[in-house]
Amino acid sequence: MALIEVLANLESDPALLTETFQLIRAETLESVSVSALDPDALPPDRRDNFSLTRSIGDEWLRSGGSALLAVPSAASPESLNYLLNPLHADATGVGIAWRQQLNYDRRLFHIR
Repeated sequence: MALIEVLANLESDPALLTETFQLIRAETLESVSVSALDPDALPPDRRDNFSLTRSIGDEWLRSGGSALLAVPSAASPESLNYLLNPLHADATGVGIAWRQQLNYDRRLFHIR
């Protein structure tokens, strides 16, 4: 999912990307609070309405209602991204299980 998000949000020349990226697997304790956005409650133009989606995220942060927020991916609607509120008390229950440095497959960017 992370690679799809990189491709969807790429705003510069892909040739300028570093050769590697860091893949991280996070794990959470069962007690960590999680909220979820209902995809059906979002307007159809959410992919292009950055001010709307940003305001939803900002309000979630301000409210402090949960440590994690599950949001549908715009690039892959059947997938979820999780936002972390590092200031929430439950955030200490989220940790890195492992991380790995990987090479980008340059074919994703049509770079040889």
